[in-house]
Amino acid sequence: MNSHAAHPTPRFDGAAGVVTGAVGLAVLLYGLVLLPASLLGGLHVAAVGACFLAAVLVGSTWGRRRLGLAPGSGTSAAVAFLATGLLLAALFLALDVMSFGGPFAEEGTSSGSLAHFF
Repeated sequence: MNSHAAHPTPRFDGAAGVVTGAVGLAVLLYGLVLLPASLLGGLHVAAVGACFLAAVLVGSTWGRRRLGLAPGSGTSAAVAFLATGLLLAALFLALDVMSFGGPFAEEGTSSGSLAHFF
């Protein structure tokens, strides 16, 4: 008996894969658009999208067959890529709010901060 048959593995073959792949592609392309304005910011955003696309690749049945991954290792890799993408996205948002200030930056100051919220 196959040990993988007893434990079904989540797959990105259906709607979840399409949505995650579309979000990953959109974020990756947005990161490439940001490159002229901010090299590091654009690369950071593109890395988030690339992580989501990599999760779909290794999480789909087609991707596991093409890469020669076992079902368990493909699922572990997909979860790891998703977690990395979400962590990078959270880091980007945290750094953007704390260091760049966005629309709350005042004239005459070097940068905005969380002090504007309190």
